[in-house]
Amino acid sequence: YEVPKHMTWDEFREITFDIKNNISVSNYDIAKGIIYEKDGITDLLRVIKPNITVDMVKQIREKYVDKLS
Repeated sequence: YEVPKHMTWDEFREITFDIKNNISVSNYDIAKGIIYEKDGITDLLRVIKPNITVDMVKQIREKYVDKLS
């Protein structure tokens, strides 16, 4: 999913550590990435977890959005 604002690597690591220790979804991996688009660069996060559900992804996304708002 698209990230609402740019995060440095240190911010990403700090926020991820905090979220992973305070969320019911466990055993997932998350990676920071970018997509080059016509209008510029879009930051995004990729969530990897066997048998992940849409609800789990939404829960993780909400946590990041809250931290970045």
